[in-house]
Amino acid sequence: WLNKEIKHVNKWSKIFYTIFTNLGIETNFSNGNFLLVNFNKIKRSSKKIFIKLAKSGVLVRKMDVYKIKNSLRITIGTNSENKKFINELRKII
Repeated sequence: WLNKEIKHVNKWSKIFYTIFTNLGIETNFSNGNFLLVNFNKIKRSSKKIFIKLAKSGVLVRKMDVYKIKNSLRITIGTNSENKKFINELRKII
């Protein structure tokens, strides 16, 4: 199970990184199960993106409480959750 999960997280981490980069969204390359994304470069509000994602059933974590402004933490989920997130984010952006 562990090896399968590591493979899944590594695969989706690369996919997310590529998609965020292609959309002009600033992010880190991660070996963990989440990425931190910042929306300053594309001049969008993380709060508005958070609300729109939540309304579509996609939950992400706000980073304001950690004093990381205009950013969201995106946790890698299942294949279907990740695909839904990507589709919804593309609609918003």
